[in-house]
Amino acid sequence: MEYLKPYIDTHYVDNYGTAVGIINPKADYKVVIEAHADEISWFVNYITNDGLIYVIRNGGSDHQIAPSKRVNIHTDNGIVKAVFGWPAIHTAQAGIKKRPRRLKTSF
Repeated sequence: MEYLKPYIDTHYVDNYGTAVGIINPKADYKVVIEAHADEISWFVNYITNDGLIYVIRNGGSDHQIAPSKRVNIHTDNGIVKAVFGWPAIHTAQAGIKKRPRRLKTSF
């Protein structure tokens, strides 16, 4: 909003975090600049001795779209490129194959 203030006449932020800037608010025809950004991220929660990385969600990300998505893991030594994945179906334990995958989180 600080960046937009010199270019707009008035502004507001609604309960959902949408920022709105308005030019000529009392005119019959107005110009509205609207933007909304969600906080979508995952936090590394645990790393196994084998190098598997467990994460927890932050924000409104739907865990069902995560598999096969490319991600950047930000570390003290730079970015590590990675991909979300599930264990291969043929390596699943007996009885797990028929159940849908569910997100497990721990806090």
